[in-house]
Amino acid sequence: MVDGPSVDFPVTVLALIDNGAHLVLIHPQLVAQLGLLIHQLKELEIIDIAIDSSNKEKKQQILTSCICLSVTSTDGVFKAKTVFAIIAPGLCMPIILGLP
Repeated sequence: MVDGPSVDFPVTVLALIDNGAHLVLIHPQLVAQLGLLIHQLKELEIIDIAIDSSNKEKKQQILTSCICLSVTSTDGVFKAKTVFAIIAPGLCMPIILGLP
């Protein structure tokens, strides 16, 4: 679950836990839904993305902004510390939780 100024109650969303990722990423649509304050990154983050599995060519995407995010398990037992989540257009999940 995630919370923000634009919602009255925490919103339940799907998240992917990726223990190989060094970033926490969030979809811009979820940022807008929650009304989270957007910050500009001090340093741009350049990532390689796979667009099409039939095309072996990798493409780069430049990420420029982030938000502060804390997630809570749906049963309320676990709450993660607040981290910076980088806004990533075209993300396959609402949130990808890397292990920074």
